[in-house]
Amino acid sequence: MCGEYFDRLYTNVTLGTAKEVNDGTVGGLSYRIDAGAFKPLNGGLRLDAQTGKRSSVDIHANVSHYFLTAQKSVTIRVNRTGSSVVGYTFPVKGVAEAFRAVNNCE
Repeated sequence: MCGEYFDRLYTNVTLGTAKEVNDGTVGGLSYRIDAGAFKPLNGGLRLDAQTGKRSSVDIHANVSHYFLTAQKSVTIRVNRTGSSVVGYTFPVKGVAEAFRAVNNCE
């Protein structure tokens, strides 16, 4: 996290197609802060280096900012091509304190 404008989400489910891996795209990636509206994210599907599955996605955004501005949670949602939507909700309790403990990653 630490302020980079790039993050990676690892999952245990297939998030898309082989074509999306080759093209560096992913179907319908979005985020939500707390109970707000979902907003689009840019990202690309990739193979998980350990499993070889299409189960991780690069997120081209400052996700740490979302975690620091949320009061309760951040949700990342993937509209998987040809399959159901999957969402991952992350509670943010303690995130700001952790960032302060590492001097905001400076």
